[in-house]
Amino acid sequence: MVFIGLLWNLSHLTVTLAETKKEKYQAAITDWLAHPTHVLLEVQQLYRKLLQASLVVPHGRAYLTAMESMLSISSARPFMPHNPIRHLNDDLSWWISQLSNPKLHRSIPQPFHIINAHAYCDASSGVGITVVIHGFWHTWSLFPDWCTLDGAKDIRWAKAVGFELLIRTIIQLRIPALGQHFRVHCDNLGVVNGWKNG
Repeated sequence: MVFIGLLWNLSHLTVTLAETKKEKYQAAITDWLAHPTHVLLEVQQLYRKLLQASLVVPHGRAYLTAMESMLSISSARPFMPHNPIRHLNDDLSWWISQLSNPKLHRSIPQPFHIINAHAYCDASSGVGITVVIHGFWHTWSLFPDWCTLDGAKDIRWAKAVGFELLIRTIIQLRIPALGQHFRVHCDNLGVVNGWKNG
C-alpha cells in the first residue's frame, strides 16, 4: 500500500520510499548540485524531500544539519541567492548514495516496554561529569584547560560526554539486560536530539 509517498508492507512490517520518490529526490539533488547558488524556496523544497526520506533513513537526520543551517541563513534574505554552506554538498552526495540503494527500507517500529534505569547525567564546567544510576554515582574530573584542549569546547560538549559515559556504564552493568529499551535522563535538549540523530 502506498501512502504519503511511502510503500507500507504490513505483512513484513516494513516501510520503503517509493521508487518514483527516490528518483524524484535524486533528480532534485542532482539539479541542486548543478547550480552554484540557491534562494530560500529552493532550500525549503529540497529540505522537505530529504526530511521525508529520513522517515525511512533515520540516520539521515544527521545529514540534514547543514541544510537546516542554510535554511536559517537564507530566511533573513529569502530572495537573495546563497552559496551552499560548508559540507552541504558532501551531505547531498551521501543522500544520493542512500537513495541509490535498491533495498532502502526500515522496519515499522512496534510497541515496546521501556524500563526506567533511574539513570541521570550532568556536567559542570568547574567540577566535572557525574552519572547516577539507581542511586549510585560516579564522577570524572575535567582537565583545567578542557575548554581549549584540542579545539574550543563548551559545556554542551561536556554534557554530551557525560551522556555517552552514562550509556556506556549502563551497558557495562547490563542494567537492564542488553536488547531491552531503557529510559535515561539528560537536561540538555541539544545532547538528547544529537543522540537521536546519531
